[in-house]
Amino acid sequence: MLAIIFLLVGAQFTLGQSTEARQTPAVAQGQEMPNWMRRGLPGPGHSALEPLLGDWRVEMSIHATFGRSPNEPPIVSTDLICRREWVSGGRYMEDITEGTAVGGRYWRKGWLG
Repeated sequence: MLAIIFLLVGAQFTLGQSTEARQTPAVAQGQEMPNWMRRGLPGPGHSALEPLLGDWRVEMSIHATFGRSPNEPPIVSTDLICRREWVSGGRYMEDITEGTAVGGRYWRKGWLG
């Protein structure tokens, strides 16, 4: 119950703020957005990542010894699933890969952007 009260109070505070209070300082003063802020916005380079979105079956070869002879072929895992979606307002593509490798659970999380 206490959490709901805090949420409602927080929502009223946010809704009660003026538009100028929620804008970035540069925008509130009518100035152009600085380059360092503009570089963080999604742009044409992000569209090149669009084909990578979605769920993918992954085959991964691990070229490591894991106590084996370095002359042995790579360890191959074929049951990995990679899920990619936009996060942070389209600024980054989150990549979560799960499955098994080398007889154990494999999990990886990364970001492209």
